[in-house]
Amino acid sequence: MIYLTALNDLPSARQIIENTQSQLDEIEGVTTVHSRFYQLSSRYYQITGQHAEFYQEALRFLGCVDLNSLSIEEQRGWAFSVGLAAILSDGVYSFGELLTHDVLKSLQGSSQAWLIDLLQAFNRGDLNQLDQLRSRWCVQADLVAAEPKLKDKVTLLCLVEMVFRQPTNKRTLTFVEISSTTRVPIDQVEHFLMKALSLKLIKGRIDEVNQCVSLTWLQPRVLDKEQVN
Repeated sequence: MIYLTALNDLPSARQIIENTQSQLDEIEGVTTVHSRFYQLSSRYYQITGQHAEFYQEALRFLGCVDLNSLSIEEQRGWAFSVGLAAILSDGVYSFGELLTHDVLKSLQGSSQAWLIDLLQAFNRGDLNQLDQLRSRWCVQADLVAAEPKLKDKVTLLCLVEMVFRQPTNKRTLTFVEISSTTRVPIDQVEHFLMKALSLKLIKGRIDEVNQCVSLTWLQPRVLDKEQVN
């Protein structure tokens, strides 16, 4: 498959992925074959710019492989590319699984260590931290190109974190509270909530008359150490 991707024969590479996946589904447990497959399939999704698919397949690969079998340069390569994919993906709104993975430790002390801080900012929906880190992440051209989308994403995650931090007996949030926390203008909060509902980040009922939302569900996610504490 590496040969096919090198030749830019992506349709054939995709066919191999689909055929191999169906065969792997019939194998019980996790084998070295799984590791190799996820490594190759993630490469395909990375080449084709499918961030969410690359993120999922890369995490599967990292879950199969012994990190000690990878050089520090390889670990950093995986950590950086997976971290970028998580941020750039339209479908990834939970970063806890990656943040708790040992592969990220490979970035500590390197010139790319800022990515860990950026992932933590997204995971917490920390708008201030996103702004403060801009001088560091602006060195990455694809992040700069996607800046408006990144701000929208971290704002949605700010709402998720806001809901998560509420007392268990508080299930109703006013538009004023949401606007104050997320910086979304008050006249845009309803549309903002509709987007969060459509993405299945939350479930609930919007009360347009009383300018509030009653929440019934929050998307499950893996918590990082700070959120657990």
